[in-house]
Amino acid sequence: MGIKLTERQKLDMQSKGWTEPEELPGLSGPAKSVYHNPKTGQEFKALPVDPYSIVHYRQRGFVLGPAPSELKAKFEATPKVVDPKTVSGIEDISKTDSLIDIILEMKKEIAELKGQLNTPTIKMESIPETNTQLSLL
Repeated sequence: MGIKLTERQKLDMQSKGWTEPEELPGLSGPAKSVYHNPKTGQEFKALPVDPYSIVHYRQRGFVLGPAPSELKAKFEATPKVVDPKTVSGIEDISKTDSLIDIILEMKKEIAELKGQLNTPTIKMESIPETNTQLSLL
């Protein structure tokens, strides 16, 4: 990702003393810094520090700058619990039924639902009609 320069822009840059396109301000993206959660001490590195982002992250409770060393040490000492489904995206394949079994079970359920739709379970009784028109007189 970068800014594409025309030949004219390159010549203009050279006339102003710029030699490398990498020296353009803002070419590397917005300025980034560290935020931390003041309750837990968790640090979030390389988050943007433009005015909108500062307000956005402060509304989420984060503080700009690194966490205090004692709070950071407390966070790092806390055991991290990670759900295996989060890491792999699915449960252990040995614990789940095979895909074919799941499909066959779903076919049975669909057939039962279709059968329920075809057989009326509620008998509609004759509902007496009432005159719902209002008279203006």
